[in-house]
Amino acid sequence: MVAGETSGDALGAAVLQALGGTHVVWGLGGPALRRAGASPLLDFQAIHANGLGDVVRVLPRAAAAAVHLVRQTRLRRPRAALLIDATSFNARLGRWLRAEGVPVLWCVAPQIWAWRPERGPALARAMDRLATLFSFEVPLWRSLGVDARWVGHPVLDTSFPCREEARSSLGILPSTPTLALLPGSRPGEVARLLPLFLQAANLLKRSDGIRTWLLLAPSLPSALVVQAMRAARCQEVRVLQVAPGQGLAPWLPAFDAALCASGTASLECVLAAVPPVVAYRVDALTAWLARRWLRTEYVALPNLLLGRRVFPELLQERCTPEQLALEARRLLMVGPAREPRDQLRATLSPEDGLTVGARVAAMLAPPPGRSARP
Repeated sequence: MVAGETSGDALGAAVLQALGGTHVVWGLGGPALRRAGASPLLDFQAIHANGLGDVVRVLPRAAAAAVHLVRQTRLRRPRAALLIDATSFNARLGRWLRAEGVPVLWCVAPQIWAWRPERGPALARAMDRLATLFSFEVPLWRSLGVDARWVGHPVLDTSFPCREEARSSLGILPSTPTLALLPGSRPGEVARLLPLFLQAANLLKRSDGIRTWLLLAPSLPSALVVQAMRAARCQEVRVLQVAPGQGLAPWLPAFDAALCASGTASLECVLAAVPPVVAYRVDALTAWLARRWLRTEYVALPNLLLGRRVFPELLQERCTPEQLALEARRLLMVGPAREPRDQLRATLSPEDGLTVGARVAAMLAPPPGRSARP
């Protein structure tokens, strides 16, 4: 099992729990997989990258990790491989594993519908089966000859407390206007976004009396956590360190709005009825390539799934403290995002009563005409 970042680690843990502890699981992952009983040989920090600049930096470590996993495959002879997201890393690893006779289930489809569709045929050769998070992805991958199935999005398996309960747990008075800062789960994201978020929070505190909390992902390196906490305290921003495996759910409903790195957290905000300002910054080379390759009108997942710009997107040079504060102030005036929440729910999961982890676990059976290793 290979999970390259925090959300993939959580999804892998859900799959392992659905398997019921009857399998020996090893590979690359993080704290959630370890708690679920897996034995990762490598930590996902080895392949963490945010933009092409980061990819170049981690390339030697990632290459060494892939070679190590293939060598261990030859020694351990696994029955199957589950590769979760991490497209750059898993694309080559999947082809190597299949060459070793290991059936590969890829989970979280590479977003060829958003950029660089010409990658499709090569990526198809890296997998036997594909579990997609979104229903519209299935026809695209089946046209490439992949056995693709829709398993839904794991964010719908999250249970949120009511607003009053979440506020009480943080000691927030009912009338206090509050803002959450969600700068991401990858070090590169946090390094680029957190200073901007903190400056925006300071502007809102001075002009509107907004109280702000910073929520830090459990996957972040300890040195970065210490640095982030120090910077937050300088701006009188309270800090919540999310416990491994806990996620944002217990706290999100307490807030009136959020400054949020683009990604799964933006979906969580909408499902918790917390309107997000979705922001992102990458290195200059990645931004230049994205402008040439991007084929979608929206970047934020809620906007993309709803088919319209419901929530503000501030990308690259538009992501400034002043713009972040301006958009957050507008959302605070609008109030909870309940209508988009209900619309999103209908697009995110099949109605079969199963969890995403259970659906993915069921797909680990050998593909038709191909037997798993004895």
